[in-house]
Amino acid sequence: MSRLFTTSFHIFTAPFHNFTASFHKFTASFHNFTALFHGFTASFHRFIASFHSFTASFHSFTAPFHSFTAPFHIFTASFHSFTASFHSFTASFHSFTAPFHSFTAPFHIFTASFHSF
Repeated sequence: MSRLFTTSFHIFTAPFHNFTASFHKFTASFHNFTALFHGFTASFHRFIASFHSFTASFHSFTAPFHSFTAPFHIFTASFHSFTASFHSFTASFHSFTAPFHSFTAPFHIFTASFHSF
């Protein structure tokens, strides 16, 4: 009776054991995948850190050149600001004098014709 009971019990519990075995295989595979993924992300983060280190070094290298050229950029910016103001002034002056030129043009044409005669 005891042997029949244990055999029946094993037959009954076998599918659950198979399920848990499959589940453990699945979780083992998942853990392997996550381990690979974490390895990949760690490598990627090391790459990004190296890239940031490179760009920091590059900016440190170029900083003296920017410090050297800054005064020239400031001067040219000031010069362009001055020339823009001057051009604005001359444009305003020409706008102001244009009506006078329109008024005196016929007299100039007349005197030019008279002088050519």
